[in-house]
Formats: sequence, C-alpha cells, structure tokens
Amino acid sequence: MPCSLKGMPRLFAKLKRLKGHLKWWNRDVFGNLFDKIAEAERSVRLAEASCDADPSEHSWTLLSRYNEELSRVTAMEADFWKQKAACNCLEDGERNTKLFHNMVKKKNVGRYTSPGLIKQSGAAYFERRLTGDPFVLDLPDFSGFSSEISEEENLSFAVAPSLEEVRAVVFSIPRDSVAGLDGYSSVFFQSCWDFVQHDVMDAVLDFFGALLCPKASLPPRSL
Repeated sequence: MPCSLKGMPRLFAKLKRLKGHLKWWNRDVFGNLFDKIAEAERSVRLAEASCDADPSEHSWTLLSRYNEELSRVTAMEADFWKQKAACNCLEDGERNTKLFHNMVKKKNVGRYTSPGLIKQSGAAYFERRLTGDPFVLDLPDFSGFSSEISEEENLSFAVAPSLEEVRAVVFSIPRDSVAGLDGYSSVFFQSCWDFVQHDVMDAVLDFFGALLCPKASLPPRSL
C-alpha cells in the first residue's frame, strides 16, 4: 500500500501498519503457541500408546512425525520466553525506582521538602535573578583549550552515512538483542533488509537533515 509520508515518519508509519498485520496473523493464522504445545504433547502420548498396542511401521512413523512437531513448537516456546525475559528485564529496570528514590532522599537532606517552602524558594531565586542590576557577560576565553580534531574531521561528523555504513551498523547488532520501543528487533531488519533498506536509509538521511542532498546509490527495489 502506498505511503505519502517521507523520511522517518514514513518508516514509522510503515512499521506501525505492518505490526497490525502481524498481530492479525499471529492471532488468526498462527494461533496460540501454548495450545499448539498442548496439542502436540497430546498427539505424542496417543502415538506412544498406539506404538505399544501396535508396533507397526505406520505407528512408529506417526510417532516420529508428532515428536518432530513437538520439538518444533517447544523450540518456538524457548524463543518466546527468551524474548519475553529480555523485555521484562528492561521493563523491570524502568519500574525499579527504589534507587532513584534513595538518591532523591539523600539529596533532600538539609533542603526544602514541603511544597510551600519549595515554592517560596523558587520564587525568591528567580526574583533575585530577574531584578538585579544588568550586566554583560565576558566572552569566554578558549585559549587554554587545545583542538584534538581538525575542522575537516569535525565537519565529517555531520555528513550523512552511506547505505553500506547503515547496513553495517544494522547487521552489527546482536540478533538476540531486545526489541526496540516499536516492537521490532534487529532480526527483523536483518532478515528483511532487502525490503526495508530504502525506508531505513531515507529515515537516516532525514535524521541528518540530508533529504535534499544527493542520495546514496541504492539497488532496485525488490517489490
């Protein structure tokens, strides 16, 4: 489906739209993973009982087939919990505010803690800053600072990267890394690079403010 947006908004909109389709596929096509595991375990138990009652080649073939299916869905379950554990660690870390509370309590020792005193202190501070005698700030003296990089190197930091550089960064991210806030992990971008590289590159150029500059050479679109 065409998208009229450009740059980073375009990539965001496409990922958001794709997520809706993936949720539908997961719910209505793929189905519940844990139901599949329970069904595979039940099939294996029935096949084992069938082999005990009738140890024919057909019974053993069915048992082997059901064991393969059970191995497949349990491997998917392992991947599911691996991703879930990584996400939970991130969320728990964000919600674990005890450390920050202790830091705030330590900083508040000997300081204003009641809303009234804080309000008075803030008002008095800005009153002093805004009603004092006007003055002119002296120009800073940078003579004591040495330049570690050249002006050319400094300007090169603002140059938009090439497609090859962006691809190298994307593929340098571990495949089992935690998914970003958009719900997509590095595996998605690496596996679908032929399809998403143009939108990713446009988003990077948008970030660098280089959409009006000559774009990097891109291979023909796959679709």
